[in-house]
Amino acid sequence: MLAFKYIPLALALRRSAFLKVFILTALTFTLAASVAQAQSFERKTISVYFATDVDELDGKARFEIRKAIIDLNKYIIREIYVEGHTDSDASSVYNESLANRRAQATKEFLLSQGVPLERVKLESFGETQPISPDKALNRRVKLTIVYEIKPHNDVEHTPVLKPGTVKFVRVTTHHANTKEILPSNYVMVYKGKNKFASTNSKAQCVFSRKLYKSLDLTFSKDGYLNENIRIAEKDMMVGEDTLDVDVYLRPVEVIQKLRFDHIYFYTDTDDFKPASKPELEKLVTILEEFPDLYVEIQGHMNFSETRQANVFQRIYNHDLSHRRAKAVYDYLIKRGIDQKRLTYKGLSNFRMIFPKPKTAEEADKNKRVEVWTLQVVASKD
Repeated sequence: MLAFKYIPLALALRRSAFLKVFILTALTFTLAASVAQAQSFERKTISVYFATDVDELDGKARFEIRKAIIDLNKYIIREIYVEGHTDSDASSVYNESLANRRAQATKEFLLSQGVPLERVKLESFGETQPISPDKALNRRVKLTIVYEIKPHNDVEHTPVLKPGTVKFVRVTTHHANTKEILPSNYVMVYKGKNKFASTNSKAQCVFSRKLYKSLDLTFSKDGYLNENIRIAEKDMMVGEDTLDVDVYLRPVEVIQKLRFDHIYFYTDTDDFKPASKPELEKLVTILEEFPDLYVEIQGHMNFSETRQANVFQRIYNHDLSHRRAKAVYDYLIKRGIDQKRLTYKGLSNFRMIFPKPKTAEEADKNKRVEVWTLQVVASKD
């Protein structure tokens, strides 16, 4: 089996019979050695493209799919999500059928390469999820490969701890007025990705420096302003074993709720559609006219209740809505709004206007931004 890893990629791609066994091995690798370790999942996403009115994979598409699976051969592939899409040139009924045929063709190719049937999940969206004004980029099948990795405790990820430096960072969150402990949620940005978690019942979370050389954390709780902290490596050069950090969340009251239905995003991205700019500028004007205003930016996304969402999809939904809220936050800062007046959070698809959207317009309205104007609650002392 070890010899498989040393076969040049170009040669492997030409040996279809060998490749089928190779991919099947990657997908059915034994779990015996990793039972005692915590599961950690990642995803790899690729898209392959089709000519107008074509539903068959060309040679380039097949090469890209094979390569994606081979690149992940050292991991345990859990599921492959296949999504069929089209441009908007034909009727919506025809495009739904075409998208389904493209997804089915991709599924059949995966099965021909040894991917077990139960690992492949299929959906088709027709023309409802364009990602670009360029129609060629909308004629696609998107594959999301979910794979299991070991926890980040390998040697190459472990910083060398210098004598007299911190080994653990312990963060405790408090009510800013009463100073009492306040359990909360937090987002940690690690290697460009968002990791969502919560403090324990004592309002604490602990991080080992063997895993994290620095920390970028945003704490949040309903009814409070977000608080962001960044702990650099230099901040850990102290003589204690554990560095204790206290975070104070300020309570707020909601004054008004504003809904911005026309801040649109391209599907599966936090990139604004061009039609969003007037609405974003409207928000800038409001904040400029009322300089004492605090606001909470809420990101919402579209994910119909008719679709099944596993744990991975729920995490993805939360992450996407968070990134969309942050995209508005970043836009406002670039336009000169003081970041101290802004807080943001992602609310996934839990508050959709249309739980079962029937049109692209309804889906767009689910992918909205809401802005709540806030007033900080002063201490009674």
